[in-house]
Parts: sequence; C-alpha cells; structure tokens
Amino acid sequence: MHFAAQTHVDNSFGNSFEFTKNNVYGTHVLLEACKVTGQIKRFIHVSTDEVYGETDENAVVGNHEASQLLPTNPYSATKAGAEMLVMAYGRSYGLPVITTRGNNVHGPISFLKR
Repeated sequence: MHFAAQTHVDNSFGNSFEFTKNNVYGTHVLLEACKVTGQIKRFIHVSTDEVYGETDENAVVGNHEASQLLPTNPYSATKAGAEMLVMAYGRSYGLPVITTRGNNVHGPISFLKR
C-alpha cells in the first residue's frame, strides 16, 4: 500500500520540483521494484480527489472514477502523474493495481487550512 507523498497544496507552489521527485519519481521507483520482484499481490496507490480539479458545487452528480483529471496546482498535477504511471504499469506489465482517491472530511473543529 503506497501512501507516501509530498503533501499540502500551498507548499507545492514554491517547491514543485520536490513534489515531482517525491510523488511521481517515488511512485515510479516503487512500481519498478514491484515489477522486478514479482512478489506483490496488489499495488494499492493512495491518491487524492485533488486530481479532479475544481468541482461545480451546483452539480447534480459529483465526480466519479471515470471523470477527467484536471489538476489545478502542482501538488494535484504530481498526484495525477503518479496515477498515470500506476495505470500504465497495470496495462503494460500486468501489475495488479488499484488507485484510491480520498478527500478531506471537515467538521466543527477541523483545521481549515487542509
């Protein structure tokens, strides 16, 4: 299960190369290791709903897994890029892959900066 990532959208604006290195290259390294060893049952990649971009608050139906990826910041672009690598390894090498796209849940005492 691949949770590792450089996070926080605001930090990605001043440090986008670091985000690319960690989120895209880091994912690539893990995928290659899984391919070479052939010892995994499934590669589970944890991504983010940020890859969808802005959501229309008035939409009757929200995003679904086949929605177009429209990242709007360096962080979400690196996560979308990592997702593309995961899908490519699944298709090209038959690596068993799954990507999840979680989101932040807010409540009365949430840290609003997230």
